[in-house]
Amino acid sequence: MMIFISFMALKQISKKNGEFDVKDSFLKEADVVLASVHSSFRMSKKDMTKRVVKAIENKHTNILSHPTGRKIQKKEPINLDLEKVIDVAKENNVSLEINAYPERLDLNDVNVKLAVNNGAKVSIGTDAHRKDHLRYYKLGIAVARRGWAEKKDTINTYSLKRLEKFFDK
Repeated sequence: MMIFISFMALKQISKKNGEFDVKDSFLKEADVVLASVHSSFRMSKKDMTKRVVKAIENKHTNILSHPTGRKIQKKEPINLDLEKVIDVAKENNVSLEINAYPERLDLNDVNVKLAVNNGAKVSIGTDAHRKDHLRYYKLGIAVARRGWAEKKDTINTYSLKRLEKFFDK
């Protein structure tokens, strides 16, 4: 069973140091906080990793969206230490998104396997901008399966009670 919930979510790590450009008091009011890189893609591996880690360590962050930032045949993945990001996500109870939008498919199957082998949780999102984009969940499920993610690894399969507990930091 897959749970679809409507929520107020925030999605941007806009500052180079990994901070959100909104106050924690605002983030506190969100049901789910998603963090993703949408700018300054050409930072050094060390600086990008530090930036993403800081966003994950924000007590309000629940999901790291499209963790490598890739767009198939359009934009290479950002340069970061994904293993460190996965470890920090696990430590902070932040799931890593499998963005099922066809031009992203990020995390890819290899990185999904890396995440689940290291005990991190994944989530499947569609990056939907229209309701017909919800059909992309099938692509995300396929990526999760290729990466050997099981029900226990994928927060979309959680009961509402377990999902609320996962998001409650």
